Amino acid sequence: MYFHYWWNSIVSICRAASVGQSWRCCLVSWSCGKSGVLRKKVQVGFLLLLYWCLITSSITSVPRTLEPINMAASSPSLPDKSPLLCFKDALCSMVFSALAEPNVQLQLVGIRALTFLGLLQGLLDLPDMDKLVDSLAQFILYEEDSQTSLAAMEAAGTLTPFYPEAFSRCLVRKLSKGLQSELQEDSTPFQQDRCLQALAAVSTHPSIMKETVPILLQHLQKVQKGSMEAGVHSVVSVCQSLKQVALQCHQNVQNYWYFHQAVVPCLMGLAVQASMQENTHTMLSKVLLTEEALSAMVLVISTACMYLSPELAAQSVSKVVALFLDGELSFIPGNSFPSTFQPFQDGQCPVQTQKKLVALLMAFVCSLPRNVPIPQQDRLLRDLLALSCSSDCLFTATAAAKCFAGLVNKHPAGPQLDELLRTAMDKLEQGLNEAPHRSQALTLLLWVSLHHSAIFPLLLGQS
Repeated sequence: MYFHYWWNSIVSICRAASVGQSWRCCLVSWSCGKSGVLRKKVQVGFLLLLYWCLITSSITSVPRTLEPINMAASSPSLPDKSPLLCFKDALCSMVFSALAEPNVQLQLVGIRALTFLGLLQGLLDLPDMDKLVDSLAQFILYEEDSQTSLAAMEAAGTLTPFYPEAFSRCLVRKLSKGLQSELQEDSTPFQQDRCLQALAAVSTHPSIMKETVPILLQHLQKVQKGSMEAGVHSVVSVCQSLKQVALQCHQNVQNYWYFHQAVVPCLMGLAVQASMQENTHTMLSKVLLTEEALSAMVLVISTACMYLSPELAAQSVSKVVALFLDGELSFIPGNSFPSTFQPFQDGQCPVQTQKKLVALLMAFVCSLPRNVPIPQQDRLLRDLLALSCSSDCLFTATAAAKCFAGLVNKHPAGPQLDELLRTAMDKLEQGLNEAPHRSQALTLLLWVSLHHSAIFPLLLGQS
């Protein structure tokens, strides 16, 4: 009650007073509140007033309410005669002291105010910026309150494009060290997730992204310790961070192409290696070949392909198709594997395990633009159709059915497509009449019918 009364009063005063007078009032009154709960409420109110003054001193139109603003939209210039310059030292001291308080409300408003200060060009010098980044790092790595930690991550992502060197020096290195320490046995998935989420959050500048992506991929390669459940969780968490990075960089062609070239071969290489070592029962094979881990990798590969230009996509798709059809491993890093990769060949382990990786092929080819030609498309469609109706693994059969349906959807109309659909109809009819593969045939029918309704008349005409 005291807080709301006090807040309404100071807002009325500030609307009537000049901005400079509001600053003086705010700064002088910061330490004048009474002790205890009331002082905390007063300080929260002063910080909210501070944030309002920040906006009104740098934006011509004064907002009537404290609505959230799009901080990433632009970096406003600081007027030469802004009262912020006169009170810069006291202002920074007040906000940084709020971050040191145990009160969550003070911390949240302080983070928001510091973010806005950082966006004002020419206000914070290098020591101030280093202190700001260090404060955000402390919240990200050690703050128990998830709301405060998330706010620090968002602030870091907003400021990184304007201060990449400071965040590389003060934050990325700490996150990398924290991630390495989290590989120890006494670490928890919660601590690990904090570092992974923060690495993705700060990947908003090209130079930073080129630091964080290798860190994330190296962490994925090291997921060989601990229990199987913890390993799967780590793979999923890394993939979630990689997907976020892809979404953040896709509007820049060069950055997105770098991400695609760095991530897609690495993920496929790890999966191929695991499938060839499956019979050794290593932790790597057990973790990366689980359906949960493969599904997480599918989302990353799909996101890393869907925004490619047709020219760049054509360069990459030929290598991926050659990998799955011919076992060509040249584009995969560290491609000296003990056996061949033949996911469409009949046989027992490790061939049966390799078939599960068709899900990664599906994620790749089905996410490309429609006008990208698929090399050896007819052969690929025949192999996918056969695998979708014959595999005893439902995960493999579903992935093959999705990939087949996606390619059929992109196939141009004409006699060749009609012949392809008739072949698919024959396979469906055969599968529906055989109990062992009826479920696979129904799955294929579902996915093909979703993409191409012409399969129904062909199927009904033969019934």
